[in-house]
Amino acid sequence: MGGAADLEVFDVGDSLYVAVAAYLDDGVQIMDVTDPASPAPVAAIHDGSGGFVALGGAADLEVFEVGDSLYVAVAAQNDGGVQIVAIAPPS
Repeated sequence: MGGAADLEVFDVGDSLYVAVAAYLDDGVQIMDVTDPASPAPVAAIHDGSGGFVALGGAADLEVFEVGDSLYVAVAAQNDGGVQIVAIAPPS
């Protein structure tokens, strides 16, 4: 992801992940870093794809929990908006 602007590390069960806001690529990359020597991409979302319309210039993000669900809120500078994305379904 080009233009990494912000990141946050979070866990789901016994796994460790990092979410990265990509300013130049207008999106977010999520990687499994449970084994830091071998990080694995899990998901990537981009502005204008899959219903995501407020990721242009993704500049900041925050992972948060509501009940048993995990979300990432992404502040997008170019779109002047915030996109909320579910990143872990309820268990």
